[in-house]
Amino acid sequence: MAEDKEFESEYRREPVNRDSDYREEMAADVVPITSGAALPEYDRPRDEREHVERERHEERDDRGQAGRVIGMFSVILSVLSLFILPVLFGAAGIIGGFIAARRGATTSGYWAIGIGIASIVISLLFAPFF
Repeated sequence: MAEDKEFESEYRREPVNRDSDYREEMAADVVPITSGAALPEYDRPRDEREHVERERHEERDDRGQAGRVIGMFSVILSVLSLFILPVLFGAAGIIGGFIAARRGATTSGYWAIGIGIASIVISLLFAPFF
């Protein structure tokens, strides 16, 4: 506690410069660095686990991006199957939806699967009438 009061009083004695041209940043002088997170990246201590975790995260991001692209393409195929070649485009949308859901794009993957199945079922129900 005594150190905190001594620290505060030491910095309160300094005059505050209120000039508009005075642009010195005081944060690094006042706040003590207690962890490696506050250091610039090149000064931080290296940890092998951090490096491996960063690579896994980047790999996951790449995989997720591919899943999103496949998912959106599958949704487009499934919606297109409502109008043209429902069995062919619907099946392609369902297969693409499963792949997208497996790669992390669950929402678009499941939408593609649902729309594809609905398109095929609707086309099979209305086929005898046309």
